[in-house]
Amino acid sequence: MKIIRTYDDPYYPEKSRFLGNCYNLIMEDRTYHFEFIIKKNSALVLTDNLDYIENVIQIFHNDNAYISSFYTKDSTFYKSYDEKIIFKLPISILQVSNFFLQKEKLNQLEQYLDENEIYLPVCIIDEEYVLLDGHHRLYLAAKNLNKMVYVYMDDVKPSTHDFVYIAKEQNIRFIKDLKIISTKDYQEIMKEFELLTSYD
Repeated sequence: MKIIRTYDDPYYPEKSRFLGNCYNLIMEDRTYHFEFIIKKNSALVLTDNLDYIENVIQIFHNDNAYISSFYTKDSTFYKSYDEKIIFKLPISILQVSNFFLQKEKLNQLEQYLDENEIYLPVCIIDEEYVLLDGHHRLYLAAKNLNKMVYVYMDDVKPSTHDFVYIAKEQNIRFIKDLKIISTKDYQEIMKEFELLTSYD
């Protein structure tokens, strides 16, 4: 059994794909579909197979830890997690943990992203708030002249310290410092970097 987030499976509506809310569960020669419709800290799960819904919810929740309640198509409550405390921080103080943004992803997100539905995971490293994920979303929020953004505390990934250290060495501190490049260039650069920072 393999669970992957998909951005290009035409089974799903374009909006859900671009927002990263679609997951495929692949088992032997079958593919099952799971689409998450998010509203604040809850999600409606649309699927063609309920047998593996808990497995996919767990993966989705790892990527979106602020979502605490999950419902099935008939709006029946299915599963819950402890609620994360959500609060606002100034965009100007968030240390980034990435170096580049993908031009194509920015263009896709900009079509559908609701600025009121941006919730970003952060942690504290050396007394600074560090953005763990959602750099494209933060960039668009800043581009639209937002000063504050919703955040929640999340676990530090093993590579985060490395990313932050290298970013600071390159004078990359804030979201405005990230360079926009093509998806192809982004994937090649990040693949090389992940090899350098991999752990046994």
